[in-house]
Amino acid sequence: MPNADRCAATVLLCLLALSACGERVADPNDPDLLLINGNIITMDDDESIVEAVSIRGNKIVAIGTTSKVKGFAGPDTQIIDLGGLTVTPGLIDVHNHFAWGAADAAFTLNLSYPTVEGIKDVLALIESEVEGRDTNEWIIGSEWDAGKFDERRDITATDLDPISPDNPVWLLHTSAHYGVANSRALALANITSETADPDGGIIVRDEAGDPTGILTDRAMNLIHDITPPYTVRHFDEAATQLVSQLSA
Repeated sequence: MPNADRCAATVLLCLLALSACGERVADPNDPDLLLINGNIITMDDDESIVEAVSIRGNKIVAIGTTSKVKGFAGPDTQIIDLGGLTVTPGLIDVHNHFAWGAADAAFTLNLSYPTVEGIKDVLALIESEVEGRDTNEWIIGSEWDAGKFDERRDITATDLDPISPDNPVWLLHTSAHYGVANSRALALANITSETADPDGGIIVRDEAGDPTGILTDRAMNLIHDITPPYTVRHFDEAATQLVSQLSA
């Protein structure tokens, strides 16, 4: 090979080598995704907020400034510029009460909106239930929401008493953190103006100190302890029915 050709080939090989040195080879440890230029809420012990996050597979492998995190990028890393948008941790709600919810749906009065649009509708349903019940038989409902009522207020015992003087009534709020009982139910539970609030619960009272019928959180146990309990058969029937409806 002539000297000129040999020199040209050598130069070409050197250029190719230099070019290869400038290209980063993909590494299994490279992140799959970078989120940069954002407000990343980390939820760490210091409640820190960072600009960028590096993700590989289903794990966060690094956080920090955009310049720092961009340094981890490989040739196949996807980079998303958030442009100042905020990223929060993903929320997966695995907290549910399927069996209890199914039983309530099957065996209690549905007082949810738009089945009822106001307290007057609740009272109409209770009144119709009283007509077909024996004296002292419990009437239980759930899912009412004062925020959706025309009246924009909670139900109280004074609402319920005129139409259910002999039947105990318990209506659980949609939050499941409070409910309302009529005076008959309060009497059966021995709840009076002298009854102390239990730990973790409140017996809501009027200006005179008398119970309004509303019981919150652990105060609800005063009623739950005396209402007819669900049996295994109740849960089985209700859950089976709800699963059938959801899979139809």
